[in-house]
Amino acid sequence: MTPLTDSEAALLDGCCLVFGTGSRLYGCAEPGSDRDLRGIAAPTRADYLELRRPRERTVAQGADVQTWGLHHWCDMFAKGSPNAMEVALLPPSAVVRADPLGRAAMDAARDALHAGFIPHLAHYAHNQHHMYARGDQPGKRLMHAVRVMRLAVSLASTGAAELADPDAAFLLAIRRGALMAGEAEYRRLEERLAALDPSRVLPAAPPEGWDAPVKKLALDMARRSI
Repeated sequence: MTPLTDSEAALLDGCCLVFGTGSRLYGCAEPGSDRDLRGIAAPTRADYLELRRPRERTVAQGADVQTWGLHHWCDMFAKGSPNAMEVALLPPSAVVRADPLGRAAMDAARDALHAGFIPHLAHYAHNQHHMYARGDQPGKRLMHAVRVMRLAVSLASTGAAELADPDAAFLLAIRRGALMAGEAEYRRLEERLAALDPSRVLPAAPPEGWDAPVKKLALDMARRSI
């Protein structure tokens, strides 16, 4: 991944983990696609003393940048947010920066993958398919519906998934107009997911206290900071 620009670095300052996501990670970027960056902001000593959470940011201007506070990300992960789940599935090439706290967050996420993500993924895919059916950017919407449904099926069947789609060329074909093939694949995946029992490969929820070591490390690092 190319280095951060000065403006991106400023927006992501204070993040223990910075990673690339979006179409460039999924393998379905087109020329001119935005660069999508996400970060987890570590709490500072002042955050703890003033009982507040780190400042979170969302900015889209050529590069789509979003940050979450560490505790907010932990809450999102426990509730099954697909955005938070990406931290558990990041390939090394997507990680822009990770300090010890960021690496601990990735490790904890990998160990705490749970079936609660699957209905949220399916819901997102259904929404994208609904927008496709309404004629709202049909190629783009159907491509995302298929991509996310593949993630859901992979998690439900094996307990693991890859953010970089193994058949990104097919996704790009859908985006460029192969709608009949995309619709057939979406329906096939929908039926496949309905027949799966995720409880065979994943726990229903993250283990109790899955994020306690990460939060303790965050507190220790804040206490040691000047």
